[in-house]
Amino acid sequence: FWITLAILIYFVLQSIPSLSSYSSDSHKLIRDYEIIDFLKAYWTETGHNLPFLYPFWFIRDLIVIVLLSPLIYYFVKYLKIFGVCTLAGLWVITDQSSEIGMSMSCLFFYTLGAYFSINNHNINDTLKKFFHISLIYPAIAVADLVTKGYEINMYIHNIGIIIGVIFLFNITAYLIEKRKIKASVFLSGASFFVFAFHEPWLTFVRKLMAIIIKPNSEISHIIIYILAPVIVILIALLVYKAMDKICPKILKVISGGK
Repeated sequence: FWITLAILIYFVLQSIPSLSSYSSDSHKLIRDYEIIDFLKAYWTETGHNLPFLYPFWFIRDLIVIVLLSPLIYYFVKYLKIFGVCTLAGLWVITDQSSEIGMSMSCLFFYTLGAYFSINNHNINDTLKKFFHISLIYPAIAVADLVTKGYEINMYIHNIGIIIGVIFLFNITAYLIEKRKIKASVFLSGASFFVFAFHEPWLTFVRKLMAIIIKPNSEISHIIIYILAPVIVILIALLVYKAMDKICPKILKVISGGK
């Protein structure tokens, strides 16, 4: 549904001269698509390794990993934490930019989640044990930034993701326990819809803001970089709320029942 919708949106924009600039990116013109191009749009476009709607590489990989879940069950059952740690090590040292349909990132994190589930471990209780280690995350984030372009950055970046996940889990759990924040049923219910909705609209909003603001400094570029996602998220939440009232059954279908 979402990829088909994106293809239709690009087709409309490409067909209107005054709006065609909004779709002037790396996509081939929809009117020039052959049958094979439409089929590839749902899996991986030539030269991109991504579906037409690029965030859906995550859903594509998730479909594959769910099909393999019986194998992962036995992998976790027999190899236990040793198997998970082995995958973690492989993930840290693997360049995942060219993987299609089965990334090491997907395999590792899905298996990690399976480990917690199969062994009935509470993820919050487990990650609390690593709270003090996770406090080094800000330093790792800085190291990740300053080593961009160097070979070592891949390892620092991947390690930073693991430490960052532990760090944010602990911070969030602490704030909830201290009643500083509370979970929102509305936002958690809308989370997948926002994920599915945000492109291609984020690209369009950034381009529109660039035309209006005409950025000529680093500050103006930063404003667009930060403000555009906020605008798109707010629009997505408004659309979600409207559909929840007007056509909840359709919303449930396009949100995968989430």
